[in-house]
Amino acid sequence: MSWLKTHPRELALVLLLAVAYLGFHNWYGLFDVDEAIFTQATREMVANGHYSMPTYNGEPRYQKPPLIYWVQAGFMQLLGESSLWAARLPSALFALASVALLGWGVFRLTGNRTWGWWSAVALGFNLSFVVVARAAIADAVLNFFMLALALWCVRVMYLPPWRWSFVVTGMLTALGLLAKGPVAGIPAALIVLPLLAVRHDRRKLWANLAPFKVLAVTALCLTPWLWLLHQEGMLTGFFTQFVMEENLRRFGPGLTNSQGGNPLFYLGVLALGFMPWVFVLPEAVLAARTTPLRRLRSKSINVALPYLALVWACGILGLFMLSGTKLAHYIVPAYPALAILVGAWLANTKHKPLPYMAWWVLVQTSLLALLLALLPGALAGLRHPELHGWLGWVQEFTAFPWPPHNLLTWEVLRQTVPLAAWPLYGTAALLAVALPWGYTLLTKRDLQGAWLWAGAMGIIMTVIVSTVVPAVWGYTQRGLADLATHLRNAPADVHIITLGMHKPSLLYLSQKPFTKLERAFQLPAAIAPGTTAWVATEQADVPGIAPEMGRISHVEILICEGGYCLVEIRR
Repeated sequence: MSWLKTHPRELALVLLLAVAYLGFHNWYGLFDVDEAIFTQATREMVANGHYSMPTYNGEPRYQKPPLIYWVQAGFMQLLGESSLWAARLPSALFALASVALLGWGVFRLTGNRTWGWWSAVALGFNLSFVVVARAAIADAVLNFFMLALALWCVRVMYLPPWRWSFVVTGMLTALGLLAKGPVAGIPAALIVLPLLAVRHDRRKLWANLAPFKVLAVTALCLTPWLWLLHQEGMLTGFFTQFVMEENLRRFGPGLTNSQGGNPLFYLGVLALGFMPWVFVLPEAVLAARTTPLRRLRSKSINVALPYLALVWACGILGLFMLSGTKLAHYIVPAYPALAILVGAWLANTKHKPLPYMAWWVLVQTSLLALLLALLPGALAGLRHPELHGWLGWVQEFTAFPWPPHNLLTWEVLRQTVPLAAWPLYGTAALLAVALPWGYTLLTKRDLQGAWLWAGAMGIIMTVIVSTVVPAVWGYTQRGLADLATHLRNAPADVHIITLGMHKPSLLYLSQKPFTKLERAFQLPAAIAPGTTAWVATEQADVPGIAPEMGRISHVEILICEGGYCLVEIRR
């Protein structure tokens, strides 16, 4: 109780963090594709009792190792298989554990409580980390074990050796592999390899690491699961699909669903996702990059850790810049390293921000504040086939076509989704005032600026997850949710088909297994004479169904909402 009385600001930040990460999950449903497919696969794992590898729509899902499914399954059995809390709570808890582990780990390694505190704050109070923390996917679990293994390797390399440290290293490695595969060891490798390359006592470090013992412990931990995979005839399929397709080909042209072909894609993600700490990141990097050899050869953790964190962050960013598939959350494993850099910079009273960087802060925060303030009016205006007001002026100035040619986009925007304006206006004001003001304080070496940043980001994140995210779900998912309700009520003898779309939420919400087709010409072969099928598809694909079925069938549209339709075919 005495700590609570003497540290009110720390308590306020902890409460803000808990609300932003744990609150409002029931205000919106699961998002396609990842959240729905992970949760549905976990539901099928619980239903069929095959815990070695989950299935999705009855087919083995080899794309990810099973740790996230095991954890989700435990919460589903505790809270209910349809509980959104059960689906998302593992990610939220592992993300909060990562924040606590980083702060505690930096403090225990360096003895600098201020460094540990600000590292944890920088990790917890940024947009990218909270997005991953609130998603029912494997990444938050992976990030925790990545961080744990990396910090443990720092401890092994710098602190006095412990007889059984290889057991901990092997267990953390195994858990990381079960979370998402070989990628779990990348931060640890980025720390260990430079030290082995430049330290004069590399033989001692190698002996402390005991890599062969670590491999033995890792293999021992994984053996029961691998044996079960072998017994169920899934080992070959897992190796082919996961190791070859999901890992090796990801860094080549094999995967073609790249969301960001430009190698600079992640710099833009970082500028927004690591805000506001990105505003002092250039200074933190400049402070850490000085005398790299001296830092790496030093036997002091305090001297070496900033540069090791820099190597860690740059390695992750560089690796995924080369990846054939680019998604914004792929670089989140670099955020703990960036947080260590920011924490080191804030903990050093000699460091000051560069004054001219204030222009970057002012411009970026002003643009984001303007975007948030205009968002409610923009969404309301975009529902009409003719744009008026400032939207009409923008259309005239840029000459973009309206309504959009893509029918799905147009139908989605035409929906009436509630979005409260005043919380966004308040958030916009907070962005425009608090973040530049905090930077101004930091230029004077006043850490009140960092406190202001953390508090403002906590409020901003809470507003976003309680207003913007539910609105996004309403626009993109409500039509699918209504369609799934109709599918749930389908007669038992009706054949369910999805045509030209991959929407796992339909299976999760309806609990109706389906046949997946890509083109309308496949329908005649999939629907037997004398049977009835319900076809879920995008509205733009509906006109192509009747010509393919010809006169042999009766085609009727049952429902069309939000750009998605349910079509009945009686053959």
